[in-house]
Amino acid sequence: MKEKEREERRKQLAAAMGEDGEKEFHEEEEEEEEEEEPLPEIFVPSTPCHILCGFYSGPEKFWVSLFGIETEPIPQDIDDPKAYSIEDARKKREHDKLMKEVEEIKAGKREQLRALRNEFQKLLQMNEELPKHMQFKRTDFDLDSKIRAEINKKTVRKIQQVEKELAWDKEKHELGLMKLQNRFRDSLQSDAIVVHAIQSDHKIASYRLMKPSKYSRAKQTSQSERRPSKMERFDKEGVGKQESQKDKDFY
Repeated sequence: MKEKEREERRKQLAAAMGEDGEKEFHEEEEEEEEEEEPLPEIFVPSTPCHILCGFYSGPEKFWVSLFGIETEPIPQDIDDPKAYSIEDARKKREHDKLMKEVEEIKAGKREQLRALRNEFQKLLQMNEELPKHMQFKRTDFDLDSKIRAEINKKTVRKIQQVEKELAWDKEKHELGLMKLQNRFRDSLQSDAIVVHAIQSDHKIASYRLMKPSKYSRAKQTSQSERRPSKMERFDKEGVGKQESQKDKDFY
């Protein structure tokens, strides 16, 4: 809107005064620029703040008072990566507050259980002090047998739930153990055994023996099943003849 008004004003001056109108128009613009703009109105909130206050100290300059906080030294930046941020600190405060309330509730419940346990022990002691024919049986103190059965069922359900949750970890560790046994234990025929003497420092140990491989077992069976060669038969017969000749010479 201001641009249109200025353009119309310039045309009117130019039509009425010619070149002098242009000069007059430029002079008016310079005077308008030299004039100071009025300051905006001071905003006064309905509920004033006791800490923050501010006012315009000059054109385009707004001074804010922080109730003395602005005179304090500027805090240093936290460079430690382990330090809590503002959001983490807020979450930690909320968590600590919640945990404190939970601990207070637990402490109250424990105190109630302790009082009930002491009262129950007193009842048992009073029952033992009565004559035998007047004493109650231990089962008579169970107000409702279904309560104990329900507690046992809940315990069993919790155990089953925990077993289901840990089934994957259990299977993982069993497979790891199986692999280690296959790698280091199943290949042994006998493990090392060390026997220590009682009255001396002597000790005796066996060796770790590896199981023979399939190839070595097959080789042993083939050697035991094959027929002896002529040289082997000759050696055996020659040794036998020599021994018989020695026996004859001896006698």
